[in-house]
Amino acid sequence: MRADLFHDTEPTGEATLWLLARGAWASVDYVPGKDAFVVEQAGERRLWDEAEAAYFQWVRWGRPD
Repeated sequence: MRADLFHDTEPTGEATLWLLARGAWASVDYVPGKDAFVVEQAGERRLWDEAEAAYFQWVRWGRPD
């Protein structure tokens, strides 16, 4: 899986995170001050779901280095 973060060209603090893998993608737009973010994903794998599950597993393990 590949992750790319693109910042807005204006100094707004906004950014878009893309997750890419063969035959699948996911994206989420970050907007400062927002509490919730819309995730879009498509393809053979649910990349955002995989990344979210990996993050929560890392938290359960005590956030190791």
